[in-house]
Amino acid sequence: MEKVETLISALRKDKDFFDSFKERFVEFFANSAKESTKLLDISSLRSIADRLYLLLFSFNKNPVDDLKNFILTVAKSEVDLKPVFSSAFLYLLKNYIDYIIEKNADFERIKTLVELLDIYLFVVDSAYLEYTKNLEKELEKIKKEKSLEETETIFKVFESYFAENKEINIIDFYQEVPVICKAKIKDIIDKKYVIFEYSGCKYKNFYIEGNDVYIKLGIFPKAIKAKIKESDILTGTVRLKGFEFVSLPQERRKYIRVKPKEPIPIEIIKNGEILKGVIADISIGGVGVYLKDIDGLKKDDRIKLKFELRDAGIENTGTIRYIEERENLYKIGVEFDYNDKIEEIISEYVVRRQFEIIKELRI
Repeated sequence: MEKVETLISALRKDKDFFDSFKERFVEFFANSAKESTKLLDISSLRSIADRLYLLLFSFNKNPVDDLKNFILTVAKSEVDLKPVFSSAFLYLLKNYIDYIIEKNADFERIKTLVELLDIYLFVVDSAYLEYTKNLEKELEKIKKEKSLEETETIFKVFESYFAENKEINIIDFYQEVPVICKAKIKDIIDKKYVIFEYSGCKYKNFYIEGNDVYIKLGIFPKAIKAKIKESDILTGTVRLKGFEFVSLPQERRKYIRVKPKEPIPIEIIKNGEILKGVIADISIGGVGVYLKDIDGLKKDDRIKLKFELRDAGIENTGTIRYIEERENLYKIGVEFDYNDKIEEIISEYVVRRQFEIIKELRI
């Protein structure tokens, strides 16, 4: 860049300042970087600062290309020093302004340094951005390779089940309730699609094109997620695609939870303050609640709850286990304190609601 060379040429007359300021810059840079990273010791940070300063302010040649390569090398150490560059350049500029004032020199030289530092910061940002993009490409490549390996593994097992005519459990979660249909593989197409034939499956969700279903095979610790591409209710067949391993959050839960059919109001009480919400889901172990405002509630807070389940009034205490911000509202998860009478009421509700949900699913 010709402009960089022009700016460097204009600043050479102040080379004495830049030569004498080197140690102060290195000290400031290293100490600032130490506060933002624990990955490098002070000696390594001083080496980085020393190399940087000699590169930029020796004024021997245009350093832009060397600066970019240097920053890419620093970025590979997974240390983000971008904020340190900005503060160190500002520290340099402040002292340069004092130097110009003291010498009663031309203030245009300050403008020259500002332009040069802006270019250097642009190069720093560009180098970090390039490193990030390259890293994302590499991660995407690794992810794709892993996905291909997983697909290969999944289809090898499908081929084994197909050859042995073994039965497979296909699972769907409707309103938080797991529903299972048994099926056998009818055909495998190009290691891309698998056609399953259900054994008397009468649940409509297992035939909805675009719906996700899950397959549990004992040899894998995770479930296999797949998407319904085509279905035929009359023959009881579906064509699935997009197979991948997933962890099912439902399997990590201690208790079965259900979503209410109708909105159930609930009051959350803390320190005498009442927040009104709606139950999102419920189990004997706890309840998910939608709130418009959490009003200072936080994780691990102890609270009281009041709500009704089919005309049974419930008052209990519990602990907030999580808070999630959703669009225009919050969802909090509350773990109940043990109460055998309340547990009995909720257990009866959950069982009845499960049967209602299964009826809703029937074709």
